Amino acid sequence: MKRFSNKILMFVMLSLVGSITLMSCRDDLLYDNSIIGEGEANVSATLTFNPMEVGIDTRSSGTAVNSFSNVCVVVYTTDGKFFKKFMASEETDYKYNQKGNTAYPSDSPTGHPGDDEDSSYDHNSEASTPQATFSFKNLPYGKYRIYAVANLGMLSDDITESEETLKSYQVKWNTNVAQDNSMFGFFTLDDDKKSLGFTAPEIVVNKSGVKLHCWMKRTVSKVTIAFDPSGLKEAVTIYIRSVRIHDIPKECTIGQDNRPTSDEDLIHNGEIIYYGDGEQNETTYTGWLRLQKGSGVGGSKDHLETDNALYF
Repeated sequence: MKRFSNKILMFVMLSLVGSITLMSCRDDLLYDNSIIGEGEANVSATLTFNPMEVGIDTRSSGTAVNSFSNVCVVVYTTDGKFFKKFMASEETDYKYNQKGNTAYPSDSPTGHPGDDEDSSYDHNSEASTPQATFSFKNLPYGKYRIYAVANLGMLSDDITESEETLKSYQVKWNTNVAQDNSMFGFFTLDDDKKSLGFTAPEIVVNKSGVKLHCWMKRTVSKVTIAFDPSGLKEAVTIYIRSVRIHDIPKECTIGQDNRPTSDEDLIHNGEIIYYGDGEQNETTYTGWLRLQKGSGVGGSKDHLETDNALYF
């Protein structure tokens, strides 16, 4: 009788486990990305500056392009058709924090600049970057690719006609670097936070609340310069009057690799940095930056975000 009771108990336990497993499987089906259904979602979004990494090898301030005054969001269906655009910066719940972000993209080469001692990302030029949050309501359930463009105002219809026309839009170089502040990015699900490339991933909207994130990439790059004299021979002295950047592309696509193909596409003489009294004194070198073995690193020693920088 006891053996028979044990068999009954085992059968009941197995039945319960089977029922729980089946219930779990059916619950998962409710969130299957292949099932869209009907409805509308309220989307909450976060825009974050992708921190600049600077070269170790300027005239504008290092903070010349570290803010955005307006943001245009462009939504496409996954078959490439334009769906809608709007000014996120004009939404009633739009909030902007100049130093709201201290994180890095999840797909940075080292995850965090400086984590890997062998990485080329040994220095990060910004301790924090701006962040904005907003929401857009009543987005119909469906599959989308969503982009953001900053500091170019409301984009015209010919620019947003397709994903390719958007990404291939060109901005011209302005000698006032602070005006070379256009930015481009794409949205991912909030738990993804990837930034590499220019094509937005497919986002499935099939539930009432969706959280998205976008890393904004600047169309300009910057370089700070340091001089390490530790390899000089004894009694060798170098004086540096100035450094200048050359061959800056005249135009840049906001969402594609930018590769000038001819000499005519370049600005040959860019900004210049003078050291010591080099700007006022062209010939007497004793007032310029002086480098000797043991004199320490000159120029932008610590590559701080407030250091003067050359932009291109």
